[in-house]
Amino acid sequence: AAMDISRLIKVDLADVSTVCYVRSRAVSAGALIAIACDEIVMTEVGTLGDSAPISLGGQLTGVEREKIETVLRNEFRESARRNGYNTALAQSMVSADLEVWLIRHRETMELRYVLASEWEGRVQRSNEDDSSREWEKLHVVLAEGRLLTLDGPLAKNYGFASELVTPPLDDTYAPLVERYNIVQPPTVMRDTWSEALVGVLTSQAVMGLLLFVALLCAYVEINTP
Repeated sequence: AAMDISRLIKVDLADVSTVCYVRSRAVSAGALIAIACDEIVMTEVGTLGDSAPISLGGQLTGVEREKIETVLRNEFRESARRNGYNTALAQSMVSADLEVWLIRHRETMELRYVLASEWEGRVQRSNEDDSSREWEKLHVVLAEGRLLTLDGPLAKNYGFASELVTPPLDDTYAPLVERYNIVQPPTVMRDTWSEALVGVLTSQAVMGLLLFVALLCAYVEINTP
């Protein structure tokens, strides 16, 4: 569903300005949708990132995990490139085996966040004395084995959040109304009662209970026809 929403934003709504408002959390599927938007506005306590795939049936490993991650990384990379976010940082929200470096051009002092796997051997390390290389490594932004998860200030520092807002408790959308000069009250789309019911019926706990009842009824029918 998150992939479909991401494609909807980037393809069907390509000519519509989209803003993701992260009041609390945009993690997992939420991060995928947020990166697809043209702009991200966050609160100070908002959270963005941590979109590694998980399985309720057990741990994903090997080719099975890579089969899912490669699709997600490509989606994050494409969305980041489209909306001007850093592609290395975006991909590190998906795969824990990616290490991100901050590097600097020796002459222009340009800073870049890059994947270590792509720049290994191309930059001067801090403990090396090699002035022939154009780029130098400053430090490790995200070590291998960790997923990128950002709060509001970090998200703005890394170029994901365009603005940090502090909404009043009685009007959570007030900062957006003021920022975008909205003249009419925003329409908030909420789940209908039928959508909420489907969400309950398709939850893992209820599905497990229904499956147990079905097996019990089948057992009773077989023994007492």
